[in-house]
Amino acid sequence: MSAYYYQETNGHNGTSYQQPYGGYPQQNFVDDYMVPEEEWEREAVLDPAWERQQKKTFTAWCNSHLRKVGTSIENIEEDFQNGLKLMLLLEVISNEQLVKPDRGRMRFHKIANVNKALDFIMSKGVKLMVGAEEIVDGNLKMTLGMIWTIILRFAIQDISVEEMSAKEGLLLWCQRKTAPYKNVNVQNFHTSFKDGLAFCALIHRHRPDLLDYSKLTKEITAKWNEVQSLVPQRDQDLQTEYLKQQQNERIRLQFAQKANVVGPWIERHHEQLQQLTIQVVGTLEQHQKKLETMETNVLQYRPHIDELEKYNQQIQECMIFENRHTPYTMEVIRVAWEQLNTQLTRQIAEIKNQIYTIEKKGISEEQMNDFRAAFAHFDKSRCRRLDPKEFRSCLIACGYNIREDRQGDVDFQRIMSNVDPTQTGFVTFESFLDFMTRECSEEDNVDQLTLAFKTLAGDKAFITAEILKRELPSEQAEWCMRRMKSYTGVDNMPGAYDYKTFSSALYGESDL
Repeated sequence: MSAYYYQETNGHNGTSYQQPYGGYPQQNFVDDYMVPEEEWEREAVLDPAWERQQKKTFTAWCNSHLRKVGTSIENIEEDFQNGLKLMLLLEVISNEQLVKPDRGRMRFHKIANVNKALDFIMSKGVKLMVGAEEIVDGNLKMTLGMIWTIILRFAIQDISVEEMSAKEGLLLWCQRKTAPYKNVNVQNFHTSFKDGLAFCALIHRHRPDLLDYSKLTKEITAKWNEVQSLVPQRDQDLQTEYLKQQQNERIRLQFAQKANVVGPWIERHHEQLQQLTIQVVGTLEQHQKKLETMETNVLQYRPHIDELEKYNQQIQECMIFENRHTPYTMEVIRVAWEQLNTQLTRQIAEIKNQIYTIEKKGISEEQMNDFRAAFAHFDKSRCRRLDPKEFRSCLIACGYNIREDRQGDVDFQRIMSNVDPTQTGFVTFESFLDFMTRECSEEDNVDQLTLAFKTLAGDKAFITAEILKRELPSEQAEWCMRRMKSYTGVDNMPGAYDYKTFSSALYGESDL
């Protein structure tokens, strides 16, 4: 139930009426003066603040009567649980003796006492819809409803004015007192008092020195006229805002439809470029042709970006800050577009450089593909650079003998100083490729020089000063003999030089 009701017969007019607990009284008068709105009643019942106020008020009312017999209550839902003080309260306000209460402390004793009190109330013509168990269990809402019933029946209902109930008389009194006042029409005790004018009229009627009612009326009238004048403007503003929101939604959809096409297109080309970067299929010239074809397609797609920029300009002008129709913003599209163009340009330049390297340094295309595959294998992050640990593993995979000891660390640091002279801590693909092609080129030159000395020496492991002076210009012969180490092999002879060590040292593999 949304409220607590009791029902009784009205002795004044012979009609029956129901009264809810939970706000203001309700009676079925001919003019329905006291009928509260359903919303008003529901708010009163469910509002915790209202319930606390009712509890405080009803407790004070009960104590005003119980003090007459030297007692009181503190907690209304607990102190009436055994029924003793409830029966005592009824005796005080009715001036009648109730039946003798049970003095036991068991639950059934408490229920018996509460039932005696409820039976007494019903004997006065009130139909209760609350059980003794609810009072014994401390149900606050039902306890307050019961007290409200007692107040209505024993404190208010017996009062009469001109053969009317107290409430009817009070309403009639308010109507008579406020009749001369403008903008006041008292029909009930809730909605008629909401604007405060009825209260002010009653105060002014008895104490006109406390307020100037005419000013209140003028102020309210002025406010009402102001509100009425604002209504058309408000409607116009709402219509303008509605049209603005419709336009903004059209702009959002226009941008989203285009962005949802452009964004995936750029992402697909990023993926294609990534695949072309990792793996070269066919010759380098064919690979270059594929990249240049992609570059042409990207350049031809530029008008779609420009169209999206135009839509984005409209979004900025309309101050639209969110678009639920697409995950793409113009900033995201711009960054992805610039990255695609930059990476594509760089890839084409790298391929051209690789073709030039092959032609200039005599590196085979197969070797170039091996270098690219080795680098891509250890470039786990696909950022086209290797950290020192990855670079070391890559060198070992390419056939370099870098030992896991102090000497190996020294050798690796010497290589790092060559490929990363600025000490960035990373080796780019360009630096790696330059190092590997240089190493291969130097290796070929060492072999060629060693073979030349071996031919001059008649396939011997050493060469003599006599041969050098005979086969080389005198200045070159002297330069070589100053730098060549003496041969220390088992077939050593006086004046023999080690041309193998000299050839290796000449191309940087050891110190001269």
